[in-house]
Amino acid sequence: MTATAEPAPIRLVRDQPTLSLYGYFVVWGWLLYSFSPSVPLLVDELGVTKAQGGLHGTAFAAGAILVARLTPRLVDRYGRRATLVGASALIAVGTIVLVTGTVLAWTLSGVFILAAGGNVAVSAV
Repeated sequence: MTATAEPAPIRLVRDQPTLSLYGYFVVWGWLLYSFSPSVPLLVDELGVTKAQGGLHGTAFAAGAILVARLTPRLVDRYGRRATLVGASALIAVGTIVLVTGTVLAWTLSGVFILAAGGNVAVSAV
């Protein structure tokens, strides 16, 4: 009888691109779960009604849904890297618009842009 050697266990290797993509998922997950509790703070700061403040969730969903069909085309045309860079730019612009907004329309636009960029980033991976 011949003894066969057991195969070496599979070892997962996480390279730099993989770790950076984990960053997208961590930040996006943090934003998704921390945004809703911050809406009452926006309502107080902007001096709007709770119903108007609730529109931020609608703008978030609209931004994500509207770009969902676009992401595969962007990845096919420009590649993952360029798509992720563009999505990162959208996230940055959306964040700046949101945190500097002093009126409802401004913050709603910021949330929309932020959600669009975040959805493209996560979907492009």
